[in-house]
Amino acid sequence: MAQLDSTAAWGGQHERVAGMIPARGRIPAIDFDALGGVDLDRLERSIQLDARRVGDGRYHVRGGSHDHWVDLYSTSHPRCDCGDHLWREQLCKHILAALLREGNDRVVSALGRLYARLKGLPHAA
Repeated sequence: MAQLDSTAAWGGQHERVAGMIPARGRIPAIDFDALGGVDLDRLERSIQLDARRVGDGRYHVRGGSHDHWVDLYSTSHPRCDCGDHLWREQLCKHILAALLREGNDRVVSALGRLYARLKGLPHAA
């Protein structure tokens, strides 16, 4: 399988990623409860975005007014370069798009609540 060189995307740090399959069992260190859970408005906007994996937990997210870069596992720098995440310190639509692509249980389970809200159904507990 071809390798992806993500050097330019990550500030010159050299990394080659074969296959681009996330590490099994690796979970982003995100405290959903401290952040108020998954915001359904942001989740709805995240569904329309194109999140392309460029490394282990690293994504190039397109579809909004600007492209953004997300890193789900590093805590040494911001997880997303967008203003919503940097200034409001919330899970932005770009991070949610990447978490959906990773199959994060907490974000995927919020899709049911989003569907119920959009269809006007009673909220499930």
